[in-house]
Amino acid sequence: MPVLSSPPLEPPYLTAEEIEAFAPYPLPPAPAGQRARLRKRLAEAGCYEPGQIGGRRWPIGCVSLEVTQRCNLDCSLCYLSEHSEAVRDIPLEELFRRIDMIQAHYGEHTDIEISGGGPTLRRREDLIRIVRRISEKGMRASLFTNGIRATRELLTALSEAGLTDVAFHVDLTQKRKGYNSEAALNAVRERYIERARGLPLAVFFNTTVFAGNFDEIPAVVRFFRRCLSWCTTSWMPGGLSTSGCTPVCSWWHRARGPFPCACTTPNATALSCDRCPWPRAPDPGTP
Repeated sequence: MPVLSSPPLEPPYLTAEEIEAFAPYPLPPAPAGQRARLRKRLAEAGCYEPGQIGGRRWPIGCVSLEVTQRCNLDCSLCYLSEHSEAVRDIPLEELFRRIDMIQAHYGEHTDIEISGGGPTLRRREDLIRIVRRISEKGMRASLFTNGIRATRELLTALSEAGLTDVAFHVDLTQKRKGYNSEAALNAVRERYIERARGLPLAVFFNTTVFAGNFDEIPAVVRFFRRCLSWCTTSWMPGGLSTSGCTPVCSWWHRARGPFPCACTTPNATALSCDRCPWPRAPDPGTP
């Protein structure tokens, strides 16, 4: 019996004119006005502080540039569909057009996240040309990767092309073989730190907080505190606890008790309360 196969899915691309016509929102013409706009919007959301970089150096936090939907892991909380592996990679010419449009809209110093899927599954020369294009446009190129194919040689070549940051995603949602705890994954994190050591790159680690690693997060925080001279961390809520709060929110209650307003369902993403006007909770510190 013949095996039926369907052609890879390839989404229709919007033209430059269609995207321009959509115009999600206009930006003030002067860079200073653009940055002031971001500061205002962050303040309205209760997320702006004097030390905030966003709104002082660029008019937007970052722009994600998806270069592939293929990946060499199968994360349990991945946002891509089950059919993403069938989607063809976006042609380089289309990616260059998008990079040019980002620069035209947001200007220089905009941080572009080269993401996926797993962006390192693109050809090495493709990645180098993407990074170089971003750098030539006066913007910052960041590579978001699970690190499996982000070798020292690749990171060196990308940094020479203009890469400024590399963000490694490492946590239990990825179901890496041989690693059944976040403590075990610290060996992976240390290996990735060594790969980037000495290169002119800022190193970040992304960690998804979910029910399967919630109890280990304090130990992960202690690991990162020992690495502060080499890396920065970010945390992504990834599920609901039995109390109805995200794990980050519940972690707050376990570590420091209720919010100052004494409400019980704060918004974990903004670390603020969604039941009263309390704008922002204090820094939870080390659990």
